[in-house]
Amino acid sequence: MNLLRVSLQTGMAAAIRAVFGFIATKIIALYVGPGGLAQIGHFANFSSIATALAGGGVSVGVTKYVAEQRAPGQPGSPILGTALALALSCSFVLSCVLLLWRQELSLWLFGSPAYSGILAAFAAVLAPAALNGLLLAILAGHRKVRNVVMLNVAASFASLLLTASMTIYAGLQGALLALALAQLSAFLLSLRFGGWSALRGIHPLFERKSLFLLARYSAMAVVSAISLPLALMIVRNHLGETISWEAAGYWQGVWKISEAYLLLVTASFGVYYLPRLSEIREPALLKREILHGYSVLLPIAALSAACIYLLREPLTRFLFSDAFLPMTELFAFQLAGDVLKVGSWMIAHLMLAKAMTVSFIASEVLFAACFVILSLLLTARFGTVGASYAFALSYLFYWAGMGWVYRQATRSDA
Repeated sequence: MNLLRVSLQTGMAAAIRAVFGFIATKIIALYVGPGGLAQIGHFANFSSIATALAGGGVSVGVTKYVAEQRAPGQPGSPILGTALALALSCSFVLSCVLLLWRQELSLWLFGSPAYSGILAAFAAVLAPAALNGLLLAILAGHRKVRNVVMLNVAASFASLLLTASMTIYAGLQGALLALALAQLSAFLLSLRFGGWSALRGIHPLFERKSLFLLARYSAMAVVSAISLPLALMIVRNHLGETISWEAAGYWQGVWKISEAYLLLVTASFGVYYLPRLSEIREPALLKREILHGYSVLLPIAALSAACIYLLREPLTRFLFSDAFLPMTELFAFQLAGDVLKVGSWMIAHLMLAKAMTVSFIASEVLFAACFVILSLLLTARFGTVGASYAFALSYLFYWAGMGWVYRQATRSDA
């Protein structure tokens, strides 16, 4: 197995998932407009935070230790048992919190308590979401790329069917409910198509050593899960309140395009790149693997960004509607930031693979703070496009910081 082959496999699957995502976004754009798309983006960020917290942040740690043979995936593995116990415990506690404060959260997220039922439905599926994350982490650790790819594609198709039917039937409420239930459908599909074998025989337990090993990764995963989505929520809310929610919707539209095409580039990170970096012990091999990753993935990211920029107007009409055409002015710096993001993530995954907990947490928090501060300053000066300027500048600074991390990581392995 090599990076190019895995990138092709995951890239093809990501392309299919991107098509499904674009179809869903097109339907949402037609039925709820730019303002509704901004609200859905708000809830998507919130749900990603909640899902990561519900899983206890164990996925990266499980993938690493399974890949390293420290936890070979035996049914009695204390790492896997502890991960299961954490996922079940965290999802139960968070579900209770969401149910108890659903009206307050609805008011905070949407400006109205009318969406508290959506949050109650979301709370009910947090445990299946956590179990699905654990299942995929185990499969990724075993380098079962095809299994992970097929499950992700199936989940994306199920999400498309949910989103299309419920948005057409119930508008914004339906789209939000589909987003809330998507994780449940993903878990059921994982169980149906062979995923059950990855969880079968694992018994929940709290083993002290395993808890300590996973804690570093949980801390990194939780900070990562909170920092960027929370920053996006702050920036989107700032755009909505100071400019307009339509402007926030335009920015959300460009962000959706970035998310979709970057799947083509970054889909191999979790199933190949992270396990591979975790396996390597020699500094020379580690440097070679990172340089090889740059030689394969950066050109793909740059070429994709260039093509999207050249086709930005017809793409906007095709993927959204004429009502979203003002967002074409946001593409240039957003796409430049995407390329910088890929370059920096190559080294950010090195911090995950080598358990550089303090460096990872510091970099995530600093990036999120930088992005928010620059967005507030630049949107005040340039309007909505200032958020795109802030995105590109933030990832430029982040990548520069990753140079120091790279030197530290390769030197510490020597």
